[in-house]
Amino acid sequence: MLRNKWLGHLMIIFTQVVLGVNIPITRDLLLNYLSPMGYIGVRAVGAALFFWTIQFFAKRERIDKRDFWLILLGGFLGFVFSQYLTSLSLQYTTPVYFSLILALSPVVVLLLQAIFFGEKITRKKLIAFCWEFSAGFFGCFIWLCVICCRIFNLIILSFQLVIVSIRYIFSLL
Repeated sequence: MLRNKWLGHLMIIFTQVVLGVNIPITRDLLLNYLSPMGYIGVRAVGAALFFWTIQFFAKRERIDKRDFWLILLGGFLGFVFSQYLTSLSLQYTTPVYFSLILALSPVVVLLLQAIFFGEKITRKKLIAFCWEFSAGFFGCFIWLCVICCRIFNLIILSFQLVIVSIRYIFSLL
């Protein structure tokens, strides 16, 4: 059981590193090669081909018409709208600043759950909240170092992503 838990944590770190590397690559693509809609189109076609290929090997499930439209709306809001806003924002900001804002999303979710759903903010969540904010301030410090020292840009970004991943693992515990 412990081995699977640590393997899961390592996969989370790996995923965070891949997502972190994705941001500067996406920014370069958007500034030099693709428009935001072109970027979304390439990703959508790639995902459609991938999932259509997988469907040949998966068991078919019946979906109600009402659920189908709900899934379609969720796909539109969760993929098209989200990716479009991401593409637009990456054209006007740096990858490091974008990553810092993205790293604070768990804090926003915690606050929105407390406001709209009345969910209690427990001691454990408050500790995770403080840890997230301190890591965000540390990330701002790193961002300023990157501006002053362009040579270590990739190394510092990778270090920040590892910190974000470790922070996420601690929030799970």
